[in-house]
Amino acid sequence: MRFSPNAPVRRPSNSFGLRYANDSDYEDDSDSDSDISNDSFLITKDDPLTVVQTSPTAHRSNDEIRELTDTLAAVRLRASYRDPYEEWERATKEEALRAAMQRAGTSKSANLLQEAANRLALESITKTHTVQAAEVKTLLVTLANKRRQDEERLLQQFKARDKQLWERIEAVIKQEEDKARKVWEQAEAVRQQEAKRKAEEEAKAKAEADKKKKEEEEAMARAKAQAAAQARKAENEKKRLQEEQSAKETQAAVAAQRDKLGQASAIDEWRQGRAVLQKIKGEVMPSVKLTEKWRVVYNAQRRKITAKIGQITNDEAAIQAICTFIFNAVQPQPPHEETLYQALLSALAKAILLQAETEVSASNKTAVPLARVTALLLEALPGFSDALWARFIQRAGGWAVPISPPPLSDGEDDVGRTLSPEEYRKVCGFRSNDEALGEYTSRVVGMLTLYFSILVTSSTLSNPLPPQFAFPRLWSYLSRLMCSPGILKHPVAPQAITAALEVGGSQAKRLWGRQFQKLLTVMHKTVSDKATEELVGGPNVEGRQGRTRVQLEAERLLKS
Repeated sequence: MRFSPNAPVRRPSNSFGLRYANDSDYEDDSDSDSDISNDSFLITKDDPLTVVQTSPTAHRSNDEIRELTDTLAAVRLRASYRDPYEEWERATKEEALRAAMQRAGTSKSANLLQEAANRLALESITKTHTVQAAEVKTLLVTLANKRRQDEERLLQQFKARDKQLWERIEAVIKQEEDKARKVWEQAEAVRQQEAKRKAEEEAKAKAEADKKKKEEEEAMARAKAQAAAQARKAENEKKRLQEEQSAKETQAAVAAQRDKLGQASAIDEWRQGRAVLQKIKGEVMPSVKLTEKWRVVYNAQRRKITAKIGQITNDEAAIQAICTFIFNAVQPQPPHEETLYQALLSALAKAILLQAETEVSASNKTAVPLARVTALLLEALPGFSDALWARFIQRAGGWAVPISPPPLSDGEDDVGRTLSPEEYRKVCGFRSNDEALGEYTSRVVGMLTLYFSILVTSSTLSNPLPPQFAFPRLWSYLSRLMCSPGILKHPVAPQAITAALEVGGSQAKRLWGRQFQKLLTVMHKTVSDKATEELVGGPNVEGRQGRTRVQLEAERLLKS
């Protein structure tokens, strides 16, 4: 770069030789011959690539103008310049990548062989190390055993010496103790004799005083006791008479209320069913069997009825057809004699219950059409409710009511006789003395499921059914069962509750609302509380499983 002899000293410039715009000591060359379009340019310090046009009055020399022009041209060239070294470096990298890829393809098999050799060498080294480690471990175990044996031998020697030392010490101590004990025993014997003599004298005097005082107290106590006994006897007698009178009044009121509502007590319902059953077994069936004409008709119609009951499906048209057939078989025109009619009703009831024992116990869905047929026949056939109730009590025992059957005979010849265990099992519904509890429970639950389905179906009929088969019976059944601790502990109890809730729980909740919710809450609390859970179903496995089902069903109804 050339400078004019008279030019002032210039500030440092940037890489392209341009001066910064804020150089305060910069002076314009007033002798410049020309300018670049009457304009001058400067580079700012803040941004070297920014060119600032100076005032048109600032003049530059030819050298400065040429320098500025070259610099601007260099800047423009640099903006689009491609460095040959960078191009070479990029090409070199690409070529190296291609060569490396080729080498990798050719040396893959060699690498695999080398890896296999390395793996074999590593396995050999590993085996060697394993053998050496086992040898070291064996040596360590041997040394440890030897050290332990030495320690045990030294410990035994030390214990033996310690034992001998203490034996000698204890022998000396025992000798001294024996001497001291003899002296003390002699003195103690003298003291005890003196004390005994004084105690005997004092005890004798005190005994005489206590005896006298006791006699006086006993005399007073006997007098008070006699007076209290007389007063208590009079009070108890009065209380007993009041309780008897209250019980009689309560029973009379309950009986009057039941008579008013057309209901009977649990024991009355049990006795009614047993009475009908005794009549069927003692009068009706013997008469049919002894009369040839009746026996032929009975056997023929019984077979037809049993076959039709087994053909029931969940189809309303088929249900109506079966009901019509059974109605015509039991009550044709002209009608059967009354005895034969009662026998056919009993056979129909037995067939329905047998179907429930076998089919409903296997699948609850079959209870719906069977309950529909039974309800329609209860509505159409006079006296069928009594026969069905009697057979139900015979095959399910007290679970039909529910009640714990009284262990007394109700036969005409031996009324009131205490039943034997075998006879009582039969009254409770067991088919034989060797029937298992699981089989008995399955049968009874199947019949109860049918019974609860009949109660639900009864609300859809045009005519009301007898109280034992009307839907309000569901409330009575659950209330009696929850209030009967004796039968509530039986494994059948939770199964019966579950069947009742599954079949009629939703309808009962809609009908009775908050009152039924309270009953559900009591059930749920009883089976879920650790203190009272065994009151339902007992402590066995069947009872625990039944309580779990009751709890789940009660929770479902309470949440619905």
